[in-house]
Amino acid sequence: MKAVILAMGHCPGMDPLISYRPTPLLNVADKPIIFYIIEFLVQKGIRNIDLVISHLPEQIEEKLDDGKRWGAEICYHLAKDPNYPFSVLAPLARGWKEQKILLGQGDSIPALEHFGLQQANVPLLLNYSEEEWSGWGVFAANTLSDLSPHTTLDEIPSLLRPQKVEIVKPFLSVRGCKTLKETNQRFMAADPPRAYLPTTARKVEPGVWISRAVSMEPGVEIVPPVFIGENTHIKSGAHLGPGTIIENNCIIDSNSTIENSIVCQRSYVGENLEIKDCIVDRNCLINLALNTQLKIMDEFILSDSVPPALHYQLRGLLERFCALLLFIPLSPFFLVMVFLCSLKREKKLSLPATNPTEEWRAFDLLTFAPRKGKDFSPFTKFFRCLPMLISIFKGDVHFVGVHPRSMEEVNRLPKEWRELYLKAKVGIITLCDSDHGPSPTVDDTYAAEAFYASQKGWVFDMKLIFRWLWRKIKRNAYAD
Repeated sequence: MKAVILAMGHCPGMDPLISYRPTPLLNVADKPIIFYIIEFLVQKGIRNIDLVISHLPEQIEEKLDDGKRWGAEICYHLAKDPNYPFSVLAPLARGWKEQKILLGQGDSIPALEHFGLQQANVPLLLNYSEEEWSGWGVFAANTLSDLSPHTTLDEIPSLLRPQKVEIVKPFLSVRGCKTLKETNQRFMAADPPRAYLPTTARKVEPGVWISRAVSMEPGVEIVPPVFIGENTHIKSGAHLGPGTIIENNCIIDSNSTIENSIVCQRSYVGENLEIKDCIVDRNCLINLALNTQLKIMDEFILSDSVPPALHYQLRGLLERFCALLLFIPLSPFFLVMVFLCSLKREKKLSLPATNPTEEWRAFDLLTFAPRKGKDFSPFTKFFRCLPMLISIFKGDVHFVGVHPRSMEEVNRLPKEWRELYLKAKVGIITLCDSDHGPSPTVDDTYAAEAFYASQKGWVFDMKLIFRWLWRKIKRNAYAD
């Protein structure tokens, strides 16, 4: 049997939560819901999985990759319109002949632990009630291939006749803000089978789940059920629970109360706040009881958990101002370089960045490249990085940092190197270039970037600029 999962990534009413991640990547405890679905399919012996994706598809592909981590084989198919997944699926089904297909959704799954997924001779719909379809069912491939490209998922029960219906219970779903909260709370309260446990959290006492690298100051009160994600800091006097889910990389400030709520990843909750029946997503507050949404503009109330400090902002403004002052007198050389070379645009990862790859942001890095069939002359080689002053002015690059890399290049780095690299910033002048010249070894590059990530700061950057200039002068003097 083959599984086809419609991981379209978009759901009406979920806009505040899915602006930077699709619904299949919304968390139940500390894992995206699509992980649970893949694990269930593999447990049932279904390893051939096709995913139809639409909203933010690159994030889903990046998270799941080829499925080998689960022992599965995942193929991806892109649908232009999330409302019409069968525009892609119907043509594919024609090549599957008489094969049976388990059709499901990437952001919800009913309780199928004791369901045999028998191969019915007619379309089998798994319903929550006689009238409510779960979005899951078993169909023959030719049944799906006969569907119109403009068929929506909701139309399936009325189009497929005859049909068999089995009643199942809801299990995990993130299709709606209230449903997301209820699913997380039901997950904690139900003590689910071991296969569904979070990947890193530990059940320290009944109803209390704590992940790794969590720090709690004295005086924190916890009322089960409560789940606390990785790299979270709970300050003194905070009251958590009951029914509270804190996702990864969050900060809960002193004397705040969070009950019956979810705090999404990388959110900061300020001092002395009382949050009940809500979802907090950085600076967005969704009140589930009143069905309202509010953007909080004050970063001391709700914000990203890693807001830039004032001195970093001032330093960034100073760097941009210096880049502008340098670019103005060098602009004639820039025009000459445009005539002599090609202007190259590459996507590079913006630093610093956090470990969840779905939050990574790319920027356009401009450099000069030699025209086809030509090499750099001493003049063009000297000015080839001139466009990077534009990137500094835009705030994407700094004068001092580490070499820019694409997201793919960063993902290929060893884990320890990648974690250090993500803490640094992209720069024109690097410690590696200063100490090892233009052709460093891999070990030299790793050592230099690791040292810079741990030592970076205003004073160290200034020392590195002067050291780089001095060594440039010495090299040119020896060359002469």
